[in-house]
Amino acid sequence: MDNRKIVEANVIFSLLKNTDLFKDYMNKLDIFNSFVLEESQFFFSMGLNLIKQNYKIIDEVAIENYLIDKPSTKQLYIEYGGWNTIKEMLSIVEVKNFEKYYDDLLKFNIIGKMSEVGIDTSKIKTEDMSTSNLYDYYDHLINDLFIKAENESIIEQLDISDKYLDSRINGEGIGASIAYACPRLNYDIGGLRTKNVIIVGGSSGAGKSSFAFENLVIPLVKQKIKLGIISNEQDANQFRDILLTSVLVRELKYYNITRKKLQSGTLNEEDLKQIKKAKEIIKTDYAPYITFVKMFNYSGDETKKVIKKLAREGISHILYDTMKADDSANANFSGQLVEMSKDMFNLADKLEVCIIWTQQASLHSLNTRYLSMYNLAGSKQVSEVASQIIMIRSVWDDEYLDEKYDLQPYNFKKGSDGTYVKDEHKHAVKELFEIDKDNSRNMLVFLAKNRFGEADKVYVNHQKAIYNTWNELGFANVSHINRN
Repeated sequence: MDNRKIVEANVIFSLLKNTDLFKDYMNKLDIFNSFVLEESQFFFSMGLNLIKQNYKIIDEVAIENYLIDKPSTKQLYIEYGGWNTIKEMLSIVEVKNFEKYYDDLLKFNIIGKMSEVGIDTSKIKTEDMSTSNLYDYYDHLINDLFIKAENESIIEQLDISDKYLDSRINGEGIGASIAYACPRLNYDIGGLRTKNVIIVGGSSGAGKSSFAFENLVIPLVKQKIKLGIISNEQDANQFRDILLTSVLVRELKYYNITRKKLQSGTLNEEDLKQIKKAKEIIKTDYAPYITFVKMFNYSGDETKKVIKKLAREGISHILYDTMKADDSANANFSGQLVEMSKDMFNLADKLEVCIIWTQQASLHSLNTRYLSMYNLAGSKQVSEVASQIIMIRSVWDDEYLDEKYDLQPYNFKKGSDGTYVKDEHKHAVKELFEIDKDNSRNMLVFLAKNRFGEADKVYVNHQKAIYNTWNELGFANVSHINRN
């Protein structure tokens, strides 16, 4: 208990010494869950109340003012040593070490919870471990016991077994369908398969996150497939904005609320009425199937831990937004991305999940007309682990009807019976259509790699960014001549 008292005191009195820490850690610390000792709970509660009363510095005068009309609280304050105790501790703790203090507190609390569920930690030396070390130790132990990680290869003959035939008869070679959003793309990639990695690439602002959410996430939710979203850039409310406006438009056909209006607080009575309807739809049909995790750094190790946790909870598809190296300023930036991508592939394979991540295109790709997997930032080796790679960009002005690089967008013609019309050479007949140049945003989606079928296909999409709705319109013929 003496060690516990020191650990809790280090955190409490660092907070009192630097009130900014209260603001930074207010949502991470809880009076009863974080602190066991009544003395710690008292000082934490008092400090929190002083912060709420806008005290910038907690000194003897501030505390005396706070206690003027609180006789019972003042009595406890005196019993715990009063200002002399605080003054002594403030001179001992070093605010620069707060992250270490906080990590020690987390470790103590985790060990306590482990003990509650029957995990004995007394046989390992936890004193010199951080919470991350503790996690890694038990994660390795569990993997060693339950996952045959040592089997890095499987040797077998290619006979056509009954088990194999059953898997094909049952459609196990096909992934989760995204036909709800992208029927053409879905047909070509055969859905989103587990044990595989899919990359969505594009330049900054191209719409990678919104494309992935609307075209890859929403179709899975529609099938009641559980998925996880790990984001190190956008927070949960930004994804809520996207989801809410999408449901309002797609399901309620209500177009009066844009993402900007939703964020601005200028909603009228009818808007609120429609939001209430959308809220109920999301509550039953969407929220139960989406688990959101906000990451506050680009740590590859922490991301892998979260993926393992989500997989253990029965989640089969995971969107990671955005794939980045731990240190993008590092000279070995490309090497870090390559290693991270390999780790992601191994995780997808062993955990039997599908990992989709968004990734920045290289700077030299800004004027590249026909995007390929070699336009991904970092290294072409990153692309080697992916089963499918999708690249996106907007349609340029010189690609519309009668312009120099006219995309000549088309669909395959269908007859009255619903089957595709063939010409005399048994080739499907194409029907050209015109892209509306006045649309808010026309997009090109490149299937740059496809391990399960034909690649090098380009699809035309219309995006309404104000609602984040995407509509797949057809195919396009994109020139390989770059823009000047």
